[in-house]
Amino acid sequence: MVQKIDNKIKKILTEIDYKARQPLTTLSKKTGMSQQLINYYIKNLEKQNIIRGYRVILEIGKLGYFGYRVFFQLQQVTPELEDKLNTYFNDHYNVLWFVSTQGWFDLEVLIMARNDIHFDNILKEMIATWPTHLTQYTISISVINYHLNRAYLLDKKRDFVLPHFIGSEPEKEQLDDVDYKILTLLSEDARMPYFRMEKKVGLGYNAIKDRVQKLEKRGILQGYRTWIDTFKLGYKYYKVMLTFQFLGQDL
Repeated sequence: MVQKIDNKIKKILTEIDYKARQPLTTLSKKTGMSQQLINYYIKNLEKQNIIRGYRVILEIGKLGYFGYRVFFQLQQVTPELEDKLNTYFNDHYNVLWFVSTQGWFDLEVLIMARNDIHFDNILKEMIATWPTHLTQYTISISVINYHLNRAYLLDKKRDFVLPHFIGSEPEKEQLDDVDYKILTLLSEDARMPYFRMEKKVGLGYNAIKDRVQKLEKRGILQGYRTWIDTFKLGYKYYKVMLTFQFLGQDL
């Protein structure tokens, strides 16, 4: 069911879509609304599942990984078996995300792997686990992924700025256990306040904030996005796969 929202809510969604960790004080200055009203709107959007969560944009290349997209055609899949497949991919250590699709393919899976050999082993293991159902597939290596804001929510033309991207050459940045704990917590909730991380991380507020800022400067933390259910706002999501010929650097 499509939810009708006014321009005030669209302004809030547009602001936090790309910068989910903005404090209410900053949002208040940008939107001209009180902090209390903004907080009310956000909480209400969360209750309606229009806002489904908050996610970080991680540069997986700096963690030593490449991204591989695999588009599967599924065979002989019942609703019960589909649930089992979803659980399998959800629990798989190397799956960054996956989504059901319509059209030529039925499933898209983004796999993180250290190199082509590691990826090949992962893919073989997946097919061996579901030999009857994961039959036809196409592989696409994610070289660069650009993350753009949703200017269409306010019917605005997007100002061209260099967006956040994922796609550096793997270099395996040095991180300790505390860094990984912080990244894990932020990947679960990109708006999690620092004071809620203290017990889980074992550091104080300022120390965690300093760690996060360093991860941002190193390009590991690229940004913080709001997971918006655009279907409830009347928008459908389409992915178009294009093949270029004679692609030059001037394009």
